[in-house]
Amino acid sequence: MIQSSSQVYLKAAGLVPTAADVVVEATHCVMCAAPLAAGEKANKVTKATFGDAFNNKLDLRAISGTHVCGACQALWSKDWLQKYSKSYACAEGVFKLASNEDQAAFLLNPPPPPFVAILSTRQQQHMIWRTPVSLSQELFFVRMDGDVLTIRRRVLMEALDAYKHIVEVMASTLPEGRKRPLKGPPAWIDRQLESSKTGMLRTDVEALLHQVGDDWAVERLHGLTMGEWWALNIINRFDPQSPPPRRNALVDADDTDAS
Repeated sequence: MIQSSSQVYLKAAGLVPTAADVVVEATHCVMCAAPLAAGEKANKVTKATFGDAFNNKLDLRAISGTHVCGACQALWSKDWLQKYSKSYACAEGVFKLASNEDQAAFLLNPPPPPFVAILSTRQQQHMIWRTPVSLSQELFFVRMDGDVLTIRRRVLMEALDAYKHIVEVMASTLPEGRKRPLKGPPAWIDRQLESSKTGMLRTDVEALLHQVGDDWAVERLHGLTMGEWWALNIINRFDPQSPPPRRNALVDADDTDAS
């Protein structure tokens, strides 16, 4: 049975569902859309459930549902809305996704599916239940704030080869009409994807690549999703031939506040 994103996190963190009511008729969790069978424990939706302070009404997955599942309720706390909002969860646990090393560990050695990855850059956001569950190490997702980033691992690694090749070309080849090699990164990649320039190969770098006949490198970078640009910004700092950084556990089962 496919788990919802909240169920993946709940199990990874060693938490138990928080449920105060019983489902009368089969329905779905309003938040994560997990199916709820008649007789199953859950939390009845009232007018107070999604009040004025709740900013994700448009993201509710099963708006006609009558209950919030125990997994979503257990994760509706300050810890999971803020403290652990840069993390990923899988069968092996919940791991950090904050530093370059944490992100490289995740990208270069994705966890076994199913897994869920979230990366919040703001204060107290609902992230987990809004995030798709990744069911493959070759095609997976990362929620960054309001966006879901898609990453194709093979495409990403091919782009890394192209990126490193471009850096070598820039250092060793004089552009036509210039006396010095090009300097700086080949493309602008904003860590938080806020710049309109993100995902654009520099025009002088692209001209240099066409000059030396390396159109293939241009095509590889032009074919990236925004998520793959974000990922490339992380992994180009690491040697893919070396062991990836180790995963750092974020939370133990006894170190959570599910209130």
